[in-house]
Amino acid sequence: MSSTAHGSTPYYYVPHESRHPVMAAIGLFFVILGAGQWINGSGWGMYATFFGLAWWLVVLYQWFKDAVAESEGGFYGRKIDLSYRWSMTWFIFSEVMFFGAFFLCAVVGQGALGAGPGQP
Repeated sequence: MSSTAHGSTPYYYVPHESRHPVMAAIGLFFVILGAGQWINGSGWGMYATFFGLAWWLVVLYQWFKDAVAESEGGFYGRKIDLSYRWSMTWFIFSEVMFFGAFFLCAVVGQGALGAGPGQP
């Protein structure tokens, strides 16, 4: 059902289950745990933070390696590629609009209050 009649690239590709989200969460857990302990003066906090960062970067590398292998392996065709591109375009557009509105409100709100930073 997920492939075309001629056996070429599938119309819709559903990737297999991945261990990457859980492994990235474990790495970020060690980053947060270690940073909290490092700030509070524990000697092992620095090591846990750097271990978590290294763990997270390795998982990120593996995750992107798998994503590139799926892309170059012919697992999905032109329509799915076009869908990914439009999705990323709309995501970037929404981020620009969100932060633009956020900073515009901050600037306009500061002017409406009449007092800037450090002013009484």
